[in-house]
Amino acid sequence: MIIISVLLAGIAGLLWFRTPPVRSLRRRLATIGQATAERSPTAGLRGLLPVVCAAGALTGSGLAFGAQGFWLCAPAVIIAATVARLVRAGVRRARAAAARQQVAQACSVLATQVRIGQPPLVAIRSAAEDCPVLRPAVAIVELGGDPTAAWCGTAKSPGHEGLAELARVWQVANRTGADLADALDRAADGLFDDDAVALVVASEAAGPRASGKIMAVLPVAGLGIGYAIGGDPLQFLTSSPYGWGCLVAGTVLACGGVLWMERVADRAAL
Repeated sequence: MIIISVLLAGIAGLLWFRTPPVRSLRRRLATIGQATAERSPTAGLRGLLPVVCAAGALTGSGLAFGAQGFWLCAPAVIIAATVARLVRAGVRRARAAAARQQVAQACSVLATQVRIGQPPLVAIRSAAEDCPVLRPAVAIVELGGDPTAAWCGTAKSPGHEGLAELARVWQVANRTGADLADALDRAADGLFDDDAVALVVASEAAGPRASGKIMAVLPVAGLGIGYAIGGDPLQFLTSSPYGWGCLVAGTVLACGGVLWMERVADRAAL
């Protein structure tokens, strides 16, 4: 039973938390000033916490209530891990959407500062007062470095991809002597257009996401149908090994379907 609980806890942990690849030292140096966006040294331990909690819940239920408690706790753990995964994904999408808007706004503000006659480096400092996304570049500028390095590094974070366009515009204008204000205005217009398209795609993807969640809840209606025809589905699901197996399998399939639909919607939004 302990081995089975660890395996189920591992599945729940994969649903709850997916550890991203380790960032290279170069990326850490490029994203100076974005320490809060980087993973802390204890992130690996935090990633194991859901697995430990799930294993503890399964093992504790098994010891306290026997096999029945163990198998009835397993679906609850899987559902909790799935809900947590969906919440985390929703928070990431919301943060990415907010970041896209901030990047577009920062590019527009920077163009305005350059257009009113501010030197480029002074314009960055002034724009950063209203646009926090530009503050890492200020730290580079204060050290006499190139702000495009900070922008290219931060552009790897979700929602900050527009900073790569800002870095390209900045580099081309400095090398060719082109009008920086006009180039920044065009870049800002393009970023605002991209943000509008992303909002449309997100609204279109909301339907499939909701459909997946509704489909996952439909088996509950099946319980009502079972009672309507004179059966006792809960008695079967909670009191026999066959019922426990059906309950766990149904939970895995329902949660897997929801996560699969979320993945399809996420890929469509790329």
